[in-house]
Amino acid sequence: MLNRIKYKFQGRSGEWYRVRANHLGWFPACAACNSRNDLEVHHEIPFNVDPKKELVPENLITLCSHCHIVIGHLRDYQIYNDNVRKDAKEWQEKRKFAYARSKHEVSGD
Repeated sequence: MLNRIKYKFQGRSGEWYRVRANHLGWFPACAACNSRNDLEVHHEIPFNVDPKKELVPENLITLCSHCHIVIGHLRDYQIYNDNVRKDAKEWQEKRKFAYARSKHEVSGD
């Protein structure tokens, strides 16, 4: 209930709560780091820039709270990252590579 009040206070559509929940059901992990904790649904194009895209599924991406500020907003909530999908995918690939490399170094292969 508090989230619905918060979203309405932010000027969001009355449908946002449902759309957000549906999105998290389909994409339950951060697109950048695969975390399943503290998830947020980020708008690729913010709803205050283009209100028509607030509820468009193709405009949404799941990010954890850390990746939301770092990748979604480049550490500044006053701006947004036009390349959030590309950057999230690249970050995920870098993490996979680093993890594989560290496993290789530990095992001595």
